[in-house]
Amino acid sequence: MLGATGFDANDGLWPLAYAVVSSENDDDWHWFLSKVKEILDGRIVTILTDTHPSLISCIRDIFGSQYHSWRLRYLTANFSTSILGRQSLGLRASGKEHAKKLLDKIAYVRTVDEYENALATMRVFRGELCDWVLANSLEHWSNALFTSKRWDKLYTNQAESFNAWVKEERVFSITRLMDTHIQRLNKFLNQKSLDVQKWTIPVGDRIEEKIQKEQELALGFQSMRVSPTECTIYDRDRKPFRVVFGSENSCSCLKWTISGIPCSHACYAIHELSLNNYEMVDPWFRVETQQKLCKHLMSSVPMHDMPNPAAVTAAAAADGEGASHLRPPAVTRPPGRPRIK
Repeated sequence: MLGATGFDANDGLWPLAYAVVSSENDDDWHWFLSKVKEILDGRIVTILTDTHPSLISCIRDIFGSQYHSWRLRYLTANFSTSILGRQSLGLRASGKEHAKKLLDKIAYVRTVDEYENALATMRVFRGELCDWVLANSLEHWSNALFTSKRWDKLYTNQAESFNAWVKEERVFSITRLMDTHIQRLNKFLNQKSLDVQKWTIPVGDRIEEKIQKEQELALGFQSMRVSPTECTIYDRDRKPFRVVFGSENSCSCLKWTISGIPCSHACYAIHELSLNNYEMVDPWFRVETQQKLCKHLMSSVPMHDMPNPAAVTAAAAADGEGASHLRPPAVTRPPGRPRIK
């Protein structure tokens, strides 16, 4: 079962597409992703996945590599097994944990200067680790080098939530899986529709919580107004940040640009200029977007042309052909021990 999930306007799970296929191979991924591209209808999206070879190849062919982001958890696991475990490095447990923190910093920093400083720190710690990082396509997983908007997402928690959500249904026959899941999905969408009606502000509670957190971080900041639409914000360490309001709202820390939610420097500037925090949030996070997402439910599975097993078996027996028409397709059993017997 292949799936594509996204985030709704309140940073919650949004199932976009799913399909039942024979196995996780190039042909099936290519078919599934081509259908996802049809659904998107020309919209530009950031795609966050594991580094499965079939996924990388098919996404490159269908969407291009520019918008393909790799999840950090896989990189960290690969980093631990392929390089940190080498006896030649002589790293103890504390050293390995420090190396992982350095890797996280390289992934999370947003500006090129911060990235270069983090990379230099790792090179001083262990040159071999830095070489491994440079050889593993940084442009797909480092915020500072990713050329498209990444929304500050480095993990595929939504996909894992979807897998857990359909765990019980995965053992059903395909038709029962589809029918059961559509019922659950419509109930899920209907609940979201009811929830958005209770919003008392232009954003959901999760986005409001993030805004409040940034406002708390802004305590103790100072500002200098440069123009009606520009401020220089000084944090508690007197480090300056340039905040600009206009057609493209931005802060020199790049957090606002990447996440779509005003950073602490922007929140302080918004307060100083008597602007509205909610108007500075990316439109994708506002109530209008959530209302559009919840507008339609999913159609039921059409059953009118589905063969009846008893009727087909009886017809085949009458023709003297047995029940061969209903034999399952010949597929190769995947390697490894089956998860469910």
